[in-house]
Amino acid sequence: MPPTTECRLSTARAIKARRLAIALAAALIAGPLFCHVDDIDAQLYRVVARHIVESGNWTDLHYLRTVYPQFREHLPFGLWPAAFAIKQGGERAVNLTYGFFTLGTVLVVGGLARVLKGQWAAAGAILVLGTTESFWHYGARPLLEPPLLFFATLSAGMVLLERPRWILAALFGSIATLVKGPFGPLLMACAVLARAISEGSLKVFFKGTLATALAMVPLGIFLLIDHRFGEGTWWRGYLLNQLLASARGTRGDGVSDWLFPLRVVGNRFWPGLPLLAWGVLRARRPGPERTLVLTCFFTLALLCLPQRKWGNHTYLIFPMLGVLAGVASESGGRALFEGRRGNRLLWGFSAGVAVTWVAAFWGQARRILPIPCVISQEFAPSFKGLGPQTSFWLVTPSPDFLMLGELASEYRLDPVPVNQLPAPSSGAWAILRDEQAVAQSLGVWIEVQHSRGWRLVRGAR
Repeated sequence: MPPTTECRLSTARAIKARRLAIALAAALIAGPLFCHVDDIDAQLYRVVARHIVESGNWTDLHYLRTVYPQFREHLPFGLWPAAFAIKQGGERAVNLTYGFFTLGTVLVVGGLARVLKGQWAAAGAILVLGTTESFWHYGARPLLEPPLLFFATLSAGMVLLERPRWILAALFGSIATLVKGPFGPLLMACAVLARAISEGSLKVFFKGTLATALAMVPLGIFLLIDHRFGEGTWWRGYLLNQLLASARGTRGDGVSDWLFPLRVVGNRFWPGLPLLAWGVLRARRPGPERTLVLTCFFTLALLCLPQRKWGNHTYLIFPMLGVLAGVASESGGRALFEGRRGNRLLWGFSAGVAVTWVAAFWGQARRILPIPCVISQEFAPSFKGLGPQTSFWLVTPSPDFLMLGELASEYRLDPVPVNQLPAPSSGAWAILRDEQAVAQSLGVWIEVQHSRGWRLVRGAR
């Protein structure tokens, strides 16, 4: 067989493998859409986005009357996609919108790997990132990470092209910065530094530094306007009490271990982790692997700096790790799919994708998701007649944010967290733990249901 024919056949198989990898990633991302998912942050953001639409105020955010009545933990822009989805398609469109962001990140990673190393690298990068459980598991939820990863990876990708697109890098980086502050331009800045060192180019360094600085301008303007001409709630609540407090470690939440991001990568970036080692070995020679390794190294190093860390902060590096794994697997993928064996593997891959889609539609993702909260299961019939104006108390020693989110998100209630059961009023409802029911008399509260250690009660009418 002439070499040109072999090359064309290999490319055709690589394109098929890439398309199948995209279909597999889409099936995995879609899986949780057919199940009930409890997620503290996602439910909180959904309620805040709902209030954006109801109030028509896109920058003055709030959660509940007694919990974050003025929400300044995150910038408003990262919640705008959820608000737009609710406004245009209803709340059912929210998870689908964020799922498209996640699938978009998969496509960006595949496109970048293809530009750097070819079709087999693209197929490998998509397969690695798309099957990484921590990536697709949270991909179709109204969280900040789906739009953040999409725009941050796009901005870094513009830097790593053969001819960098600095204006586009700055544009995408500015959107990522508006979504999640300093995490937005981080990947782009590390790609700039990595490419400048790898190529020994001061020109790349200065142009990239300028693009990174421009990416932070819109957020700076927003905060300065709020500080000088507004009420200063975003300046104080977000910049001072959130960002700076997290960097200094004056907030009590999060993880303070310096090496925590490394542990996150080691524990959660599977099945791509072994390929990263091969990519690091190949980085000894000049080429895309070296730039990618340096980009990932600088990103991880900077993610270790803040005193307060969360696992989802580290997910920022996962797409770039996927590109590195795909580039490293390029030659192995080509060799694996040679000859008749390649055809058999493609048919097996196709069957696996089909089975995954059937399992997704069948709701089999529930087997790996947490067991749904009692609110959405055993107690659900009792909540059908309750409206947003219902007085509802959540009685726990400390605020139970998962239960608060479930009540507010699923049933549009405005629960009030308290540590003791108050005197009942007509039409009021409350939920409390068994041990609390034993510790205090229910009085004239009437028990409606009891399940999984929770008691649902209502006041006498």
